[in-house]
Amino acid sequence: LLFIAAPAHAQLLIGYLLGEKLTTPTLSFGFEVGVNFTSLDGLDGAERVTKPVFGIFADWRFSEHFHLGGAFLPFAGRGAEGITPVPTGDPTIDDQTAGGTMARNLGYIEFPVLLRWAPKRETGFRIGVGPSFGFITSANDRYEATTPSGAPYVLERDIGDEVPGLDLGLAADVEWR
Repeated sequence: LLFIAAPAHAQLLIGYLLGEKLTTPTLSFGFEVGVNFTSLDGLDGAERVTKPVFGIFADWRFSEHFHLGGAFLPFAGRGAEGITPVPTGDPTIDDQTAGGTMARNLGYIEFPVLLRWAPKRETGFRIGVGPSFGFITSANDRYEATTPSGAPYVLERDIGDEVPGLDLGLAADVEWR
């Protein structure tokens, strides 16, 4: 436990020492913690899932009510659950998963760029919208199935080579400071 605490103290110390040097009235940096609410189009039965998001951000205020924000989010997931199993072409897997459900999980490194509007300069409600560039770092399908004798089991399959490496999208942000 002592070794785990040392890096956290170092990060706080760097923040204290450099925070005033890096932050100005028009430019700020910090940690971003959030949630992605996602679903996937084109998959029968796909239901929305909630995935955590974590990374760092920078905001540049170029007017009284508008600012431009960007982030580097190395932990950003997407996916869906409750999906009707997608045929794999492998009869062994397809026979096992027929009649079950599937969840698709995608791991991302994400770079959103948002134009934000804030009615008050320092505190309160803010909304933003803009493009998001995502690099897919992992992808898997997780099947919940039942054996002929009725025993439930889970089958997981890596589909990283079947999905594109880049995902372009539109990001929306709601914030309270």
